[in-house]
Amino acid sequence: MLVDNDNKEKTSTAKGVEDKMKNIYKRKDGRYEYSKMIDNERVYIIKSTKKELEKEIRELKAKNKIDKNKYLLKNIIEEWYNNFKKPYIGESAKEIYKSTLKHHIIPAIGDKSINKLSFKDLQIFVNTLSDKRRMQELVLQHIKAVFDYAYSNRYIKINPAIALKLPKRTIKQSVKPLTIEEQRKLLNAVKGHNLEVVIYFSLVLGTRRNETLSFKIEDINEDKQLLHINGTKTENAQRDIKISKAMIEYLKAHDKGK
Repeated sequence: MLVDNDNKEKTSTAKGVEDKMKNIYKRKDGRYEYSKMIDNERVYIIKSTKKELEKEIRELKAKNKIDKNKYLLKNIIEEWYNNFKKPYIGESAKEIYKSTLKHHIIPAIGDKSINKLSFKDLQIFVNTLSDKRRMQELVLQHIKAVFDYAYSNRYIKINPAIALKLPKRTIKQSVKPLTIEEQRKLLNAVKGHNLEVVIYFSLVLGTRRNETLSFKIEDINEDKQLLHINGTKTENAQRDIKISKAMIEYLKAHDKGK
């Protein structure tokens, strides 16, 4: 064992002399080398002097600290939502996205680095969600979209979300329509909220969630009092339904108020 003037332990290696405190090696050719695993990759730096090497190590660590913050899942989610979802969806859809992201995904796994999240981590998270099927579907849909975005932008080398799936339902849920009184209470509860139009639209027209969110004012034929529904599950789901003049005016007023 060798000891330098600063009383730091050093040991001989095939490469030369290793500074055990800093992962720095003095090579047989007299140059200095730094070697360390960072995010599952071996990083090497070779410099003529130890001082030059230590300077570059400090710069590397500073950059790595910034990169770690950049690659936190919550920051990737924000980047994806602001640039690739928010500009292309309506106000009602924005409320649903923000609710799913801010209240379900980010609190649970948002502070983790996207590079550290495995398929197992994500599947366990999906499995432990609320047993409400709709919420599970929304969360799974958003996670897959975020990881597709991260993979396309080379933030990750492997996409662990590709094979994610919903857990099996343990109990078959029977769908029970709301009573008139329950519908009235629901509308009163969301009055003035951005979700008011979504809920009113669905209650009056009996549309599915995706059908409601895909509505555009151009889908209305005002002369014939018809609304074209862009069905999402089958071709037969594409349909026209009769709507009242009052409903048409309500939807037009909302569209102008966006």
